[in-house]
Amino acid sequence: MDTPRLFLFSAVILIAAPRASSQALGQLLYANRAGRAITLRLMEGGHPTLMSLRPETGDAEAFRAFVLTHAGLEGLVAPEAMPLSQKAPQGWRVKVNRGDALLKTPEATYWRYTASWVIPVRFRFAGQDWELLSADLPPRMIVRAAYKAR
Repeated sequence: MDTPRLFLFSAVILIAAPRASSQALGQLLYANRAGRAITLRLMEGGHPTLMSLRPETGDAEAFRAFVLTHAGLEGLVAPEAMPLSQKAPQGWRVKVNRGDALLKTPEATYWRYTASWVIPVRFRFAGQDWELLSADLPPRMIVRAAYKAR
């Protein structure tokens, strides 16, 4: 490869790298007892401290909306949750600041994946029990819709 082509190739890689990494924030894999699995993919939330879940179709979209509704600041979505003695499974990963605490409410079990941010990990949806099998998260707050700067 000659020098101008190598330079152009390198420039394309450098320009494309932030886009590729911003699209691959991580994912959540849930399953129910009947054997169905739903993977929710994380996307940028419009601010370096925020993330959201990529839109889905059909009943996976209703599931996504449920998870988004029940994720966020611990004091808002699970204000009276009680801590459980068990730790989060090793298959649930946060890139830094792993929280590890599991919290129980009458309706669901939440994972405090970083300081004061929770997501539902065991809950009932559409008449079935669901459980988080694996997670790969950045240490960001999950928001319902991506923030748009004005």
